[in-house]
Amino acid sequence: MKYLYRILFYPALLYWFIFRPAVNGVGVIIEKDGKLLMVRHTYGKSGQWHFPGGAIKHGETSDKAAAREISEELGLNLKLTRLGKVRVIHNYKRVNGVCYYAKLKDDKIVKDKKEIAEVALWPYDNLPGEIDPVVHKDMELYLKFIGKTLKAQSGIK
Repeated sequence: MKYLYRILFYPALLYWFIFRPAVNGVGVIIEKDGKLLMVRHTYGKSGQWHFPGGAIKHGETSDKAAAREISEELGLNLKLTRLGKVRVIHNYKRVNGVCYYAKLKDDKIVKDKKEIAEVALWPYDNLPGEIDPVVHKDMELYLKFIGKTLKAQSGIK
């Protein structure tokens, strides 16, 4: 199944390039012991790190979509705090997102192997080099939420 995701990504990219659709989605910044949980997908641009999340289904609220996405991708049921909205052009799509925050305690992560290639915790001021562009906008909201700023070498521009 993960190979199907990889194969279908490129025709989808062409469609997005031609039609420039608007996509409504959610992202969840999950913090554990001062580090942020990030995922790499089995599809899309390999190597890019993302916060868990995904598309909002028709008729679904952003709150329900965020809870559903972290449950599907990571097997987690966490209390979510809404941080705000983000807008960005990504993969030729107009992404209208809602960013959430959650604290991870000792919950066991059960990743969806079809969709998630890797899960890792990163210090907020030293994120991996290849991150999804939406992460930049989500991080702006997170830093405002925790009352911090980043140094230039953090990977966030």
